[in-house]
Amino acid sequence: MQRAKSGKSEKLPKNRAQRSQEPFKMADYEDDLNKTIDRYKWVVLIFNILSLILGVATFSVCIWIRIDLDFWEWVVEIDWYSYW
Repeated sequence: MQRAKSGKSEKLPKNRAQRSQEPFKMADYEDDLNKTIDRYKWVVLIFNILSLILGVATFSVCIWIRIDLDFWEWVVEIDWYSYW
């Protein structure tokens, strides 16, 4: 079976040598680069926000343990002063 050809003649490069002969379009390269950089910016931003939330949660638990009198009684009971 053969495909019906449309009125347009589209020639796609089949190998690297043919692709390298095409004119280089800097605008396309810059657009792709900017999109990639934007994606990485979002990934880093999300990672930083998750790290901040984890750090605040850890700090909050540490302060809570240090101030809570019930935990202090537990530390006295098991003689755990080396870590307190």
